[in-house]
Amino acid sequence: MEDFFHPDWSPFAGLNRQTGDMPAVNIHESKDAYTVEVAVPGFAKDEIRLQIENGMLTISGEHQTPAPGAEVKDEKTTRREFSYNLFSRSFSLPADALENDIDASWDKGILHIRLPRQQAESTSPQTKTIAIR
Repeated sequence: MEDFFHPDWSPFAGLNRQTGDMPAVNIHESKDAYTVEVAVPGFAKDEIRLQIENGMLTISGEHQTPAPGAEVKDEKTTRREFSYNLFSRSFSLPADALENDIDASWDKGILHIRLPRQQAESTSPQTKTIAIR
Protein backbone atom coordinates (compact mmCIF):
# COMPACT_ATOMS: atom_id res chain seq x y z
CA MET A 1 0.00 0.00 0.00
CA GLU A 2 1.13 3.48 -0.81
CA ASP A 3 -0.29 6.66 0.75
CA PHE A 4 -2.26 8.72 -1.74
CA PHE A 5 -2.69 11.73 0.50
CA HIS A 6 -0.77 12.95 3.49
CA PRO A 7 -2.26 10.77 6.27
CA ASP A 8 -3.17 13.77 8.46
CA TRP A 9 -5.29 15.29 5.71
CA SER A 10 -7.03 12.61 3.76
CA PRO A 11 -10.17 10.72 4.62
CA PHE A 12 -9.01 8.17 2.01
CA ALA A 13 -6.28 6.03 3.52
CA GLY A 14 -4.48 5.10 0.34
CA LEU A 15 -4.48 3.25 -2.89
CA ASN A 16 -3.72 -0.22 -4.01
CA ARG A 17 -1.81 -0.47 -7.29
CA GLN A 18 -2.54 -3.92 -8.61
CA THR A 19 -1.95 -3.96 -12.33
CA GLY A 20 -1.73 -1.80 -15.39
CA ASP A 21 -1.84 1.93 -15.91
CA MET A 22 -3.09 4.17 -13.12
CA PRO A 23 -5.65 6.79 -14.12
CA ALA A 24 -5.34 10.24 -12.60
CA VAL A 25 -7.75 10.94 -9.75
CA ASN A 26 -9.06 14.16 -8.19
CA ILE A 27 -10.84 13.98 -4.83
CA HIS A 28 -12.92 16.87 -3.52
CA GLU A 29 -14.54 17.17 -0.12
CA SER A 30 -17.53 19.29 0.90
CA LYS A 31 -19.67 19.23 4.00
CA ASP A 32 -22.23 17.07 2.17
CA ALA A 33 -20.14 14.68 0.08
CA TYR A 34 -16.83 13.46 -1.27
CA THR A 35 -16.46 13.63 -5.04
CA VAL A 36 -13.97 11.47 -6.90
CA GLU A 37 -13.10 12.24 -10.52
CA VAL A 38 -11.24 9.54 -12.42
CA ALA A 39 -9.68 10.28 -15.83
CA VAL A 40 -10.11 7.21 -18.01
CA PRO A 41 -9.81 8.37 -21.61
CA GLY A 42 -10.14 5.63 -24.18
CA PHE A 43 -12.39 3.53 -21.95
CA ALA A 44 -16.09 3.13 -22.62
CA LYS A 45 -18.54 3.46 -19.74
CA ASP A 46 -19.31 -0.27 -19.84
CA GLU A 47 -15.58 -1.13 -19.49
CA ILE A 48 -15.44 0.46 -16.01
CA ARG A 49 -16.44 -1.35 -12.80
CA LEU A 50 -17.08 0.11 -9.34
CA GLN A 51 -17.23 -2.17 -6.34
CA ILE A 52 -17.46 -1.63 -2.59
CA GLU A 53 -16.25 -4.37 -0.30
CA ASN A 54 -15.24 -4.18 3.37
CA GLY A 55 -15.04 -0.38 3.37
CA MET A 56 -12.97 -0.22 0.17
CA LEU A 57 -14.03 1.44 -3.08
CA THR A 58 -12.38 -0.27 -6.04
CA ILE A 59 -12.41 1.34 -9.46
CA SER A 60 -11.25 -0.95 -12.25
CA GLY A 61 -11.36 -1.06 -15.99
CA GLU A 62 -10.48 -3.39 -18.79
CA HIS A 63 -10.16 -2.23 -22.37
CA GLN A 64 -9.70 -4.76 -25.14
CA THR A 65 -7.19 -3.47 -27.66
CA PRO A 66 -6.68 -5.39 -30.87
CA ALA A 67 -4.17 -8.18 -30.51
CA PRO A 68 -0.81 -7.65 -32.23
CA GLY A 69 -1.16 -8.64 -35.86
CA ALA A 70 -4.94 -8.21 -35.82
CA GLU A 71 -5.70 -5.82 -38.62
CA VAL A 72 -8.75 -3.77 -39.44
CA LYS A 73 -10.07 -4.26 -42.94
CA ASP A 74 -7.97 -2.27 -45.44
CA GLU A 75 -5.73 -0.99 -42.65
CA LYS A 76 -2.39 -2.07 -41.26
CA THR A 77 -0.96 -0.76 -37.99
CA THR A 78 2.67 0.16 -38.46
CA ARG A 79 3.23 1.52 -34.97
CA ARG A 80 1.31 1.28 -31.67
CA GLU A 81 2.52 3.46 -28.78
CA PHE A 82 -0.49 3.77 -26.54
CA SER A 83 -2.72 1.23 -24.94
CA TYR A 84 -4.96 1.33 -21.90
CA ASN A 85 -5.57 -2.29 -21.11
CA LEU A 86 -6.24 -2.85 -17.43
CA PHE A 87 -6.21 -0.86 -14.21
CA SER A 88 -7.43 -1.16 -10.66
CA ARG A 89 -7.32 1.39 -7.85
CA SER A 90 -8.72 0.93 -4.37
CA PHE A 91 -9.45 3.56 -1.76
CA SER A 92 -10.48 3.16 1.87
CA LEU A 93 -13.80 4.86 2.35
CA PRO A 94 -14.05 7.53 5.02
CA ALA A 95 -16.04 6.50 8.09
CA ASP A 96 -18.74 9.10 7.35
CA ALA A 97 -19.34 8.01 3.72
CA LEU A 98 -22.79 6.57 3.11
CA GLU A 99 -21.94 3.42 1.14
CA ASN A 100 -25.54 2.68 0.12
CA ASP A 101 -26.01 6.12 -1.49
CA ILE A 102 -22.93 6.28 -3.74
CA ASP A 103 -23.69 7.55 -7.22
CA ALA A 104 -21.56 7.48 -10.38
CA SER A 105 -21.82 9.21 -13.73
CA TRP A 106 -19.76 9.32 -16.92
CA ASP A 107 -18.92 12.40 -19.00
CA LYS A 108 -16.36 12.62 -21.81
CA GLY A 109 -13.85 10.12 -20.41
CA ILE A 110 -14.21 11.28 -16.80
CA LEU A 111 -15.89 9.07 -14.22
CA HIS A 112 -17.57 11.11 -11.46
CA ILE A 113 -18.28 9.31 -8.18
CA ARG A 114 -20.26 11.04 -5.43
CA LEU A 115 -20.07 9.65 -1.92
CA PRO A 116 -22.60 11.39 0.34
CA ARG A 117 -21.49 12.06 3.89
CA GLN A 118 -23.42 11.18 7.00
CA GLN A 119 -24.41 14.41 8.65
CA ALA A 120 -23.13 14.68 12.18
CA GLU A 121 -25.76 15.45 14.70
CA SER A 122 -25.19 18.92 16.01
CA THR A 123 -24.83 19.00 19.71
CA SER A 124 -25.57 22.25 21.39
CA PRO A 125 -23.25 23.12 24.24
CA GLN A 126 -24.83 22.22 27.53
CA THR A 127 -23.95 23.31 31.01
CA LYS A 128 -24.03 20.72 33.70
CA THR A 129 -23.44 21.28 37.40
CA ILE A 130 -21.67 18.47 39.19
CA ALA A 131 -22.58 17.94 42.81
CA ILE A 132 -19.65 17.53 45.17
CA ARG A 133 -20.03 14.67 47.65
